[in-house]
Amino acid sequence: MAMISTVIPSYLVSVSIKRLGASTFSILGSLGPIATIGLANIFLDERLTILQMFGALVVIIAVLIVTRNKN
Repeated sequence: MAMISTVIPSYLVSVSIKRLGASTFSILGSLGPIATIGLANIFLDERLTILQMFGALVVIIAVLIVTRNKN
């Protein structure tokens, strides 16, 4: 269990940072909670509230703005 939930993800994060760069990875990493909300809705049949959808939209817009300003 420790290998699957700790060691492998840590290794994949390290490889991603090496390939993408720290700044790009940090921007893309901020989309993680959005993926968590979507996966919880799909696999756990959790309901999405209006507040969660609004928060997800704010995060996506912020990532787009930061990415656009970076280029």
